[in-house]
Amino acid sequence: MNTRPGPIGISDVRASQDLSKASIPLVMRHLFVPAAWPLTVAAARLGLSPNGATALHAAISAAGLILMASASKTLFAFGLILFVLAKISDSVDGNLARLQDRASYFGKYVDGLVDMIEDLAFPFALGLHLWRTGAPADHSLVPAGLAVLALAVVFIAIYRLPMFELILEKDRGTDAAAGARAAHPGLASFFESRPGRILLYCDTHGVNVAFDARFLGLAWALLIGGLAGYLEFLAALYVIAAILFVCARVMRGYAALDIHRRSRSAA
Repeated sequence: MNTRPGPIGISDVRASQDLSKASIPLVMRHLFVPAAWPLTVAAARLGLSPNGATALHAAISAAGLILMASASKTLFAFGLILFVLAKISDSVDGNLARLQDRASYFGKYVDGLVDMIEDLAFPFALGLHLWRTGAPADHSLVPAGLAVLALAVVFIAIYRLPMFELILEKDRGTDAAAGARAAHPGLASFFESRPGRILLYCDTHGVNVAFDARFLGLAWALLIGGLAGYLEFLAALYVIAAILFVCARVMRGYAALDIHRRSRSAA
């Protein structure tokens, strides 16, 4: 139920967001987020809940991806419009949750899950369209599959470290003999060097850079008619991101989470 005294307006949506310290992609910050303000107003007036907005976002995205995989260029174009619209509407559920005071961990979980699934499906849908409209020897599914695999590795690398941190917190809270975190001065020195700082920057901002490159590259590919080259670019982008993320997260995990336990069988 809306907790505001009157109808939600664009100024209310804008005021509810504090992006000054948020680390989000530039395309999201300057294009998608502002474009979602009137969509939030429309959703509020239709009586949508935050979870309802997430469900609608998922439905629009799924429809767009299915149409993108079609052999018809007209259906592909319409599907691409729906997919971009779904990306723009991604912040609508969060806006409604803040304005209606209805935020929930379940909603955040499902919203993130939908985002990951649609990001993984996008290269495959594009590759399937190019394969179905190309010559019999077209190999568009190869870079599409590589992009999906590399992006999946990125997601695993992103979320594996927090999982270990939760395990560590649980173990140290319940087991007094868990031991202390190991110190790795060599890695600490590396992270203070220029290559180390670059790796940490990629670890912190790499997802944002990849997001911007994906949509700016898509706009350029549509302008020059080079979707096949764009798909190869996307595969290379995700492979590089996967390598950097795995390196950064493994090194951070080794530096922070290497736990020396006492042997329970020791006399």
